[in-house]
Amino acid sequence: MGSVIAIAVVLCTFLMRDFLVFRMANGTTSRRLLIYSSALTVYLSVFSIALRSSTGAEIFHRLRSPIPAFILLGIHLLLGIVCFWMRHAGRYDRAWLVVTAPNPLLVSSLAIWSRMMIVPLSAWESCVLALAASGLWAGMLWSAIRWCSRTPVDSVERDFSFEFAGITNSFALMFVPFELLFG
Repeated sequence: MGSVIAIAVVLCTFLMRDFLVFRMANGTTSRRLLIYSSALTVYLSVFSIALRSSTGAEIFHRLRSPIPAFILLGIHLLLGIVCFWMRHAGRYDRAWLVVTAPNPLLVSSLAIWSRMMIVPLSAWESCVLALAASGLWAGMLWSAIRWCSRTPVDSVERDFSFEFAGITNSFALMFVPFELLFG
């Protein structure tokens, strides 16, 4: 039950991050969202095929082992630093690139969530499941952006979006087991 709650929190947090960052785009949201959704589908497909015989609990357990946990830590630390640097440098037009970067916590959470629904038996089923999860994710994101597209984005909201993206990537640090860092 605890892993279900953790995955729900992660997915809601990353959906909000992606929404805020893509909302900053001026007029090119559809193209950027298509690139984002394609990249997410590729990441999710590779991850799902590599772990096609694993259940959601096994994937969760593997992520908490030392090497994957430190990779997760490093990638999210780097993404968080890039978000804060982009905000400081005023690179608002490039914010969507940070969201499109490989995000192991989001990809693994989507994979575990989809495995809770259906356990794939073959590589083909893993690809179809990854495509469905990615499509659902991109569809929810596109709907939210479309629904809020009439309200303008001011500079305060842009700064908040960058800060939230950086904090979200820093949020991944909570999922690294404490005993790995100091044990």
